Amino acid sequence: MNSTFPQSHLIIYLKTLTTESLDKWSEIEDALRERKNVLKQELRETKALEKALAKAEAKAKKDAEKAQEKAKKDAEKAKAKAQKDAEKAQEKAKKDAQKADAKAREDVEKTKKQEQDEYLKILQGIHGDTPKTKVKKSTKTQSSYKNYSIWTNGIKGQDNAGFGAPTQKELDSSGGRREWKKIQWGILTKEQKDDPTAPWNSC
Repeated sequence: MNSTFPQSHLIIYLKTLTTESLDKWSEIEDALRERKNVLKQELRETKALEKALAKAEAKAKKDAEKAQEKAKKDAEKAKAKAQKDAEKAQEKAKKDAQKADAKAREDVEKTKKQEQDEYLKILQGIHGDTPKTKVKKSTKTQSSYKNYSIWTNGIKGQDNAGFGAPTQKELDSSGGRREWKKIQWGILTKEQKDDPTAPWNSC
């Protein structure tokens, strides 16, 4: 026996046994055997508990890894969806801008046509003949009116304004640009309209 091993109460008790204890030796052995079985059972239960704990820890670790992997996949899906939504929104904005640009061009063409029609009406009022004849007789006046239209283009105070551009208030009070031009052009005499020194014919 290892001399460093502390003496238990059992060892101390065994050392106190005498020859008179031999008659009860079978009882002592049975008691030791029973205690041994109890200790073995406790050991099995301890090992089983340790195994269960290790299994639970392994499962918890595996569940945590699964949860982390799922969170990563969900984040990737969310990122992909957000990117796809952003691309859709960008494409829609692009299409809307193209539609708006096309409509603006269409409005410009419509306004030009209305101005041309109004110009022909003005010429017809001046000469009292058909538009076709008017154009032939009034090429100079037609050119002056085109120059005047360019000269008065835009809104005064804005970057796209010509030197003779009206204010928005003037346009509103006249009922729009076409009406404003009609009124302003009608005020001028033929000489004033075709005057080569007029600002619209000089620019």
